[in-house]
Amino acid sequence: MARSTTRWQWLGLLASLVLGDGCRSRSPTSLPATPTTAAATTDARLTPGTTPLTPPPVSAEPTGSAPPREPDGEEASSAPPTLPPMQQVVPLPSPFPESALVVTPLVHQSPVVLFPEESLAIRRRVAKQLRAHGWRVADVAKIEAIEAAAARKTLVLEDGQTCRAPLRPDEVHTRYFARSPRADAIATCLDGCELHVNIADPKDEDVSDTFVGGRVRAPHDPRSWARVRLRSPRLGVMGGVVGGVVMSSHPPPIMFQDLVPIGPWDSPPQGPPRGLPASLSSCAHPDPSIGLDWDLRLAVASDGAVSRCTASSSHTQARPRDGACLCRHLETLRFEAGKPGRRLRTGAIDDRTLGPDHDAIVLRQPGTEPWVTRVQQAMPLSHCIRTVGATPPLDAVAALWLAPDGTVEDVQLQGDISTLPAMKFAACLTGRLRTIALPCRPPGVDVLQLGIQLPSRDR
Repeated sequence: MARSTTRWQWLGLLASLVLGDGCRSRSPTSLPATPTTAAATTDARLTPGTTPLTPPPVSAEPTGSAPPREPDGEEASSAPPTLPPMQQVVPLPSPFPESALVVTPLVHQSPVVLFPEESLAIRRRVAKQLRAHGWRVADVAKIEAIEAAAARKTLVLEDGQTCRAPLRPDEVHTRYFARSPRADAIATCLDGCELHVNIADPKDEDVSDTFVGGRVRAPHDPRSWARVRLRSPRLGVMGGVVGGVVMSSHPPPIMFQDLVPIGPWDSPPQGPPRGLPASLSSCAHPDPSIGLDWDLRLAVASDGAVSRCTASSSHTQARPRDGACLCRHLETLRFEAGKPGRRLRTGAIDDRTLGPDHDAIVLRQPGTEPWVTRVQQAMPLSHCIRTVGATPPLDAVAALWLAPDGTVEDVQLQGDISTLPAMKFAACLTGRLRTIALPCRPPGVDVLQLGIQLPSRDR
């Protein structure tokens, strides 16, 4: 036993000299670090009274069917840590009857341009018409109030619990309405412009209908969408996406899609926005590991000036200040004078990065998909690949201890981390995972577990 211990002690000493504390940042609420040797499992969770974790001994004994013996003394202290039991999400009770239909936020596909208050009005109109068709529908105004508070990091259904990160509507739905039937409304223009409402019930596969509104004659006018009358269900109807080809109007990190006009244009603009100030690059996300898309909607006044612009992104790392920056630059555009009611739609790509995080960070606990997505989109693996350099293969499980507000308090990474490059990468990864802002922890889960499956690669 002495030979294996000596090997790990020397390796641990070498790792401590190389690594230092640079990649082992701790959250303010985590416990103070305890001196320890480098371990085959990088473990950042040390509780009072526990023994610092050390790697498993290297055994020269043949394996066989003999029953395992009890470890003794030094061997017991070097046994690998065990992961906590896998926890399951426990859906919180909905404030509405479970059979009530939840109408989700309106989706409007290009070239449709609707501003936030217009989308809300259509969403409420859809709920009213579904009630007229005999459906039991949850109160949309109350759902909107829950979503608006969650977007301000407050959970009104949980005694005002505050979260470290704001929640998106889909995260609110996962938290409270995952067992409720839902109605997804889509404003689309494919073969003519129509409003589609797709209904599905997670508890009953037979409930899957689509209501379709009549043709929208003036799709640039939000009042035309609000006046749509939903017809009887029609199965198998799907909306389509119409958009421009992605083109670059500026050097990276910001690239624009073609402008897509709608409304009474005499000479619709062609191609992506042009002539924007060079300061556009200041609208990019500061982390070069993160790439994301923005959806931008513009209204054009009679004199050709941009009278309104909104920016939205489904990416969890999108910063509102960057969307506002994009709009400030687009508002410098000038078009030809013309009729009122003209609108435009375009997209911006912020240095789209093809890192390994989406495929390499794997779901382990069903129901935690929104939290896993946030970890993936924070690109912790890409950050450490860029920081550390050569990347060893890694097949591990990361356990993240979450505070009620979603703060990552501690991290344990368990896997075959027995080489110095693997230890260095793992130390960076555990430190990076602690910095990710998550919404309030999943109900019923205070330890989020993720699979990490990273093949070997060099920078």
